[in-house]
Order: sequence, then C-alpha cells, then structure tokens
Amino acid sequence: MNHIIIICLALAMLSSSVYAVKEPLRQPSMTLNLSSQQLSTIPEEVYIESELEEIWFDDNQIEEVPADIVHLTSLKRFNIYKNRLTTFPKPLLQMTHLERINASQNSISSLPAEIGNLKNLQVLDLNYNELCRLPDELGDLFNLCFLYLASNHLTRLPESLKNLKSLAYLNITHNGFDALPDWFGSLDGLVELRMQNNNIVSLPDSIGELKQLKEVYAMNNKIQSLPQSIGSLRNLRKLMLENNALTALPETIGDLQKLTDLDLRTNKMTSIPATIGKLTSLRFLDLRDNQLTFLPSSIRHLVNLEKLDVRLNKNLEIPDWFQELEQRGCTVYY
Repeated sequence: MNHIIIICLALAMLSSSVYAVKEPLRQPSMTLNLSSQQLSTIPEEVYIESELEEIWFDDNQIEEVPADIVHLTSLKRFNIYKNRLTTFPKPLLQMTHLERINASQNSISSLPAEIGNLKNLQVLDLNYNELCRLPDELGDLFNLCFLYLASNHLTRLPESLKNLKSLAYLNITHNGFDALPDWFGSLDGLVELRMQNNNIVSLPDSIGELKQLKEVYAMNNKIQSLPQSIGSLRNLRKLMLENNALTALPETIGDLQKLTDLDLRTNKMTSIPATIGKLTSLRFLDLRDNQLTFLPSSIRHLVNLEKLDVRLNKNLEIPDWFQELEQRGCTVYY
C-alpha cells in the first residue's frame, strides 16, 4: 500500500480525536495515525492536511523530520517514539504551538538550547534515549507539566529546572544520579516523583517543601537515611523505598497522615519508630528482608492496615498482637 493510500485511509478513519480528554464539550480534533507502517521517511502528502492537530509516527524507521513539518500550523501533539532519531528534530523547535512531544525510544544524544522556544509545551517525553546532559533552557518551559527522562545517561539536573512551577510529574528512573540537588524543593507543584534505579545516597532537606507531592518511587538506590523534613509531606500517599540501605526512619514519619503505602523491604532496618502508629491511613506496610528484631506495638493501632509483611527478618520476635490484626481482616505474613 503506497503512502498516499495510507494517509487517505488514516484521515478518513481518524478524523476525530482518539486522545482522551477531561473536557466533555471539546470539539473533535484531526488525528493522523501512521504507526507501524515501516516508514523510513515522513511522506510529503502529510503536509497537505494543514488542520492536523495530532500525528502518530511511532514504531517506524524514521531518521529525521523534514523542515516542511512547520507548515502544520494547527499541530499540537507530535508522536515519533520508537524510531531512529539521533538528534532532536530541529523543525519542531520552530513550532511554538506544540503542547506535547513524545520522542522516546530513539537514540537522541542531546537537546538543543532552542528547546526553550516551546513555551506552550506541556508534555515532553524523552525516555529511552542517549541523553548525557540537559540544556539550561529546559527551565524556560514554564507550562511543562510532565517531563519523562527515564533510561538515559543523566547524572545531574540543571538548576534552571527550579523555574518549572507547573511541573507535576518527573521521571528520572534508570539514570546515573547519586543525589537530588538542594534546590529540588523549588518544584513545589510536583505531585509524582519517580527516581528508582539510580545511585542516590540521600535526599535533600528541601524535599519537605514539596507540599503537593503524593507519590515517591525511589526503589533500587543507595539511600541510607531520610531527612526529618520528610514528615512535612502531608499529602504523600505512597513512599516506595525497596532495596536501599536504610537502617532507621525519622520520628517524623508519623506525620504522614495520608500515607497509604509504605514499602521498606530489602533494606537494613534494625528498628521502626513508635510514631509509625500515627499513620492512620496506612493500608500496606512492607518490612520484608530487613534486620528487625522487634516491632513497636503501636502498629496495632493502624486501623486501616490491610497487609503487613515482615518475612525474612530472621531474628524478629513475633508479637501476640498479630492475632489482633488478623482477626480484624489484616493479612499478616511472617
């Protein structure tokens, strides 16, 4: 099937948007889906449809984006993930009306400074590329809400990112970070932080300034301790710390009144503070594979606890109040 037929069929079948939105009264948008068509280049016929708002070029063999793409002046969402790009497409840097770019699963090794031109960008997905550094101009994307940087070769974040007050989601998973910067608390709109599979040893005190933070995924790092300021994260729901080097928790852990999930398995915990009994919203507590010998009886006061796992603590003294938890429906593994 030639490119013209592919495009005509795609436009006929996909003239209304396939992108899920919250606004029920939004008018249908023009979407062109050329996914998985074994394309090595972007067909010239694409530029005929100037009203396009979204294009999908994912899962092809495209190596570059031609300059003519700038003629699509209505384009808001551009998807070209899982292709063969080695550089960030320069024509996109002129398309200041873009709101979403997904260029993940390519081989992009750097971002040009002109990325800062994209003032309307809300989502930037660069997961699974070859990035070693980020330009300071990334901090000029004041409307950016979602930033995906997982599985690159990054070791630091530019300080300019502290200007991203709209940033709600940050993913730096599978990189080479050994710490988060002291200014990290300036990202005060952050709701979800994913930083698992790095070499992070500690968290900055400023993390306590992230008042909107609800979920932290920090598994498979080298975190040795948590700052006292962790207790200031009053909206935190999930704290996932599996496979780190923690030996204890700060007393302030008990201030996380909205916490529902606490995963501490495969650490070096020798004790748990009694303040853990103040986590009245906690549903899941995983303490597997630590060095615990004693559990505070305050855990019995966790009225919403659904599952407690303390297996692989070889010298743990099993308390009688485990039966009390089980009788009220909590699953206890020991």
